Amino acid sequence: MPTLVRAKSIDELFDAVFVSTQADVIAATKSALFERSGSHPGSRVLDGRFLVEPVGMGVPKGRKPIAASYVGKFVEDAKAVHLVKTAIDRASLHGVAVAPLK
Repeated sequence: MPTLVRAKSIDELFDAVFVSTQADVIAATKSALFERSGSHPGSRVLDGRFLVEPVGMGVPKGRKPIAASYVGKFVEDAKAVHLVKTAIDRASLHGVAVAPLK
């Protein structure tokens, strides 16, 4: 019967699997898993996902509605010209996806 092992950090998760062998699988954000798995030969990050961690942008409360419209248009334009994808690639973030255009 599987047992859930909780940890306070990604370091503790990797220690649970590779040092103390308390676990067989780690669940974390893909970028964290890709970052750490390279230093553990034989480990691999599975395809697919069970969690989406969205990131958004906003404007301070009290700003005119045009401010939110501007930010929304900026984000959509940045995605359309692949600026967001380029930034992800330049930062070598694996497992990170750009949201579809609206």
